[in-house]
Amino acid sequence: MHRALELPDDALIYDVSNACLGLLTGMIQVANMIELGQIRAGVVVGTECGRELVENTIERLNHDLSLTRRSIKDSIASLTIGSASAAIVLCDEELSRAGNRLSSAVVYCDTSHHELCRSRGLETVMDTDSEALMRQGVATGVATFQRFLAVAGWEPGQIDRTFCHQVGVAHRKLLFDSLGLDPDIDFTTLETLGNTGAAALPVTMALGIEAGRLRRGDHVAMLGIGSGINCQMLGVEWQQATADLGLRIAGYSCDSAIRNPKSEINP
Repeated sequence: MHRALELPDDALIYDVSNACLGLLTGMIQVANMIELGQIRAGVVVGTECGRELVENTIERLNHDLSLTRRSIKDSIASLTIGSASAAIVLCDEELSRAGNRLSSAVVYCDTSHHELCRSRGLETVMDTDSEALMRQGVATGVATFQRFLAVAGWEPGQIDRTFCHQVGVAHRKLLFDSLGLDPDIDFTTLETLGNTGAAALPVTMALGIEAGRLRRGDHVAMLGIGSGINCQMLGVEWQQATADLGLRIAGYSCDSAIRNPKSEINP
């Protein structure tokens, strides 16, 4: 990507991974670097390819003659995995074209439940206790959300739109019931794209922007809950889409910009 965009030779290039929240982690890191005056702009890029995991899971299930209703449940989550790519550009407010603001970010974790979703050594195979992960993930999400509201200075009723990590219908219902939020403010892609890992939340937001779901003045909550259990929640003060820039994400045209008090981003 650095080569294709002909970026300067002194640009910092590095990898970051955080399970289903890697792109959000990258956003926080780049935003902090802009706030510190170390850089003026940065791009966070991520791709999730689920084919190998899905095909390995199917092959393993087809060859396991001892499968039971209970034992197969740990593999169900692997069959929901999809593929997607996303890119998010953050920049100093002086470089911004849209004026959207990344105003807050909170991280919180409960690693006592790290074993609920795990890979098998170096194999592309994943075992997930989906029901327990859903319960504990939502519980951690509730604790994170309270911290998020305090940092953002918002009440739940002041949140106009949410974009979440895409897991499942039951997970979404339990999450919104527990947070006291109206599910109608949420935009989803699980039904068509599946769970696309770290790309899920930013791709969902990009498609929501393209669908015209955001309006000037909206308070937007990006609610990320991933295995570990890790949570990252970001607040965005929306001003306008920048569709005239003609950006593309995962095969879809989309444009957005979010900025910190000194920084902005464009997925």
